[in-house]
Amino acid sequence: MNINGTNKNDFLVSSSGDDFISSGKGHDQIWFRDGFGTDHVTDFNAAADRIGVDVAGGYSDIFSLGDIYDGAVLTSFSGASLEFHSGDFNNDGSLDTQILVYDQSGLQGTIYLDGVQVDTLQDWNFMGG
Repeated sequence: MNINGTNKNDFLVSSSGDDFISSGKGHDQIWFRDGFGTDHVTDFNAAADRIGVDVAGGYSDIFSLGDIYDGAVLTSFSGASLEFHSGDFNNDGSLDTQILVYDQSGLQGTIYLDGVQVDTLQDWNFMGG
């Protein structure tokens, strides 16, 4: 499914299938919930946008602070975790970020930030739901 934002501050939610998400301009929030699949975010702005992850049940998930780099893992209080990898995952010649999303039962989905290098991300770019 294609999900498109606007030139304003958007609140976007992925579907249960595989999505291509274009957030548009503004300070956007893109949310991923249980069973979201494999999603590509085509225009994530690491200086303005945020990703919300709600896969472990429990509204107060907050990811622990830490540096983000290739191989880094951020963990929430409820046991969800985000594992970061760097590579050219869409074969376009640019580095992308792959985020593997886990809860206590295992892998829940994969987020690709196309054209975004992992070392440009900050912990504040991520929040639990």
